[in-house]
Amino acid sequence: MKNRRIGGIILTALLFAVALITIVPFIWMFISSFAPNSEIVKVTGGLFPKPSALANYVSIQEKFNFLRLFINSLVVAGLKTGIAVYTSAVLGYVFSKMRFRGRNLLFGVVMSTMMIPWAVTIIPQYEMFTNWGLQDTYTSLVLPGMISAFGIFLFRQSIAGISDELIEAAKLDGASETRIFHSIILPMSHNTIAALAISRSCGTGKTTCGRSL
Repeated sequence: MKNRRIGGIILTALLFAVALITIVPFIWMFISSFAPNSEIVKVTGGLFPKPSALANYVSIQEKFNFLRLFINSLVVAGLKTGIAVYTSAVLGYVFSKMRFRGRNLLFGVVMSTMMIPWAVTIIPQYEMFTNWGLQDTYTSLVLPGMISAFGIFLFRQSIAGISDELIEAAKLDGASETRIFHSIILPMSHNTIAALAISRSCGTGKTTCGRSL
């Protein structure tokens, strides 16, 4: 018992050390955002630069209208993430619990789209949105990410683990498919929702090529 307790303390200490090493660069970046360039690049003087004022934030706002760019990123990431999570949950439920002819074939087609390189679709998307008059709009940024093949796969595998008897019992009580989905499936898929939301929001934030077009 004592050895197990000591082992737990050592493991906790190691995990704390790893977490500290991981978070230090983020702390350094945050502090550096308040410091002048001369303070950031100097070799001596300690690990962290000395913050001075808000001049860096004022400068970037004046030059690039950073606040507007930041709001645009939040809006696009929020819309793409929310819509992709919901559509993935709906289609994952359809492919997992509903029986219809060609279901497996259609699911295979959806999965095959994951093998298409993103670079192949850039030019066709650009020409399509140009012809539709959607350049420089939120629609052109949100529309391509409304459906996620990976998200559909993730929800299909997750929902497959939900008991069919639970769904049948809800149907016997008069619940519709919509009610079953929103009252049973979604609440029981919160882990999958969180995982996909984090994945999609991070991916959306890093994707700058589409917005540059």
